[in-house]
Amino acid sequence: MIPAAPHHASPPVAPEGRLGASGFAVALALLLSACAGDAPPPPEEAGPEIVYGTAVPLGGGNMRTYMVSEGDLPVELGVAFDEATLATLPPQHGPGSVPMPDGNSTYQHILELPAGHGTPFQFALVDWNPGGHEPPGVYDIPHLDLHFYLVSDETRMGIDPMNPEFMAMAAAMPAPELMPPGHIHPMPEPTAVPMMGVHWLDPASPEVAGTGAFANTYIYGTWNGELIFMEPMITVALLQARPNIRQIVPVPERYATPGHYPTEYLARWDEGAQEYRVALSGFRPAG
Repeated sequence: MIPAAPHHASPPVAPEGRLGASGFAVALALLLSACAGDAPPPPEEAGPEIVYGTAVPLGGGNMRTYMVSEGDLPVELGVAFDEATLATLPPQHGPGSVPMPDGNSTYQHILELPAGHGTPFQFALVDWNPGGHEPPGVYDIPHLDLHFYLVSDETRMGIDPMNPEFMAMAAAMPAPELMPPGHIHPMPEPTAVPMMGVHWLDPASPEVAGTGAFANTYIYGTWNGELIFMEPMITVALLQARPNIRQIVPVPERYATPGHYPTEYLARWDEGAQEYRVALSGFRPAG
């Protein structure tokens, strides 16, 4: 025998069997909650993507180019050095070094850029200079030169003093609007560094203006009437201090070849990747 259920007072019923205002609100909340549970989560926004080039040994570590992009747009194009590289850089006049006219030596490495980097640059040339280089008293400090070339390596290798047209090709300048404003050459006449090009300095740089010692700077290069490279330079001491540098640079009014070009450069320690990075950045469309 099933016992009779205990009698309780019935709750008031809304007129005509409809839910009251409070009941309707509860039911609506339950319905929305159920629907929200079945709905897919909103898509995550795509963040910057990083792609690396092939690693190249230097000292006891490795360096490699990298590209940070957002969608199809370049954000950073640079060189990353692992921690072991800067801790074990080779000495002056060691095996594999190249002697320079000023008595110092340099270690040169060609680095391929990451596939699909989406910029007009063709390759990077990294120079490790254990004793720095000329001019004396300015750049004779251990540092790294990072040339990002807009021309082929074949063109770079053609910057040869044995060429009878060498001086004329060094003196040939791009149109003024294709050069960064106000840049100067440290010699009375434009003279090309063999296998590199003619170097142009920003007179506002502390080491050029006489307001401070060289720690980091940014140089443009020309050859035979063309702008051919952009070059961040940085001392090893500054880079090992793990800086966070982002510096705007003077840029030409336009470029001979349309594309995305940098408006600044950076140098920093990336804690997540455990690597030092020196890069062109602030890319903008120009041409």
